[in-house]
Amino acid sequence: MFFGSYNEPVAVLPDQVVENKLVATPVVLTAFHLFGDPVQPETGPLKEPIWSATSLE
Repeated sequence: MFFGSYNEPVAVLPDQVVENKLVATPVVLTAFHLFGDPVQPETGPLKEPIWSATSLE
């Protein structure tokens, strides 16, 4: 999976992710863009605000 950031692209390789048992920092998504355009709640795959969504359809 590849994500864009303000500084550089970020690659996340799921098979190389290891669990950190020392720190349990939650991941919170605050915005969702699809093909560079912001996706608002109740449009596209979002049925609720991204920060409270448990899945995308």
